[in-house]
Amino acid sequence: VTPTAAPRGRRRGRTNANASPAPSAAPSAPEPTATPTSPAFATLDGTWEVQLQYIDHTDYSYFDLRQNGAGGELTGSWRVKGKPYPLTGTYDGRLIHLTVTQGASNVAFNGYVEGASDMVGLTNYEDKSAANQTAFTAEHRGTPRPSPAPRRKK
Repeated sequence: VTPTAAPRGRRRGRTNANASPAPSAAPSAPEPTATPTSPAFATLDGTWEVQLQYIDHTDYSYFDLRQNGAGGELTGSWRVKGKPYPLTGTYDGRLIHLTVTQGASNVAFNGYVEGASDMVGLTNYEDKSAANQTAFTAEHRGTPRPSPAPRRKK
């Protein structure tokens, strides 16, 4: 009596050790797959979640950006703890420069944008030295909210 071979892995049933292997098909050349549609946004317009990354904590805030026309001019606001501060800036397709007016001083955000969906850079408060720059990241979270329709007087 000849014992049968032990099953391999989690296959169902037993295989016969004396059986010849199934003929293998000739390997075919790999075919390219379709390029998926990019999940990236078409413009910088919309809400961005911003993280200021200090050495001992992270502060969260938001940019509300509008990219004006085909040019690189940006306008909007930086919302910190619910309070909006006006901002202006430029974007050349990769590099971004934002200036926020916060009271009597300015805050500069300088960095780069990946696919209109992520930002990385450094922020510098006008009243602090360059040695105190803080890293920031931002993720595009949504398109701009439509302006509310004007109310009609009764």
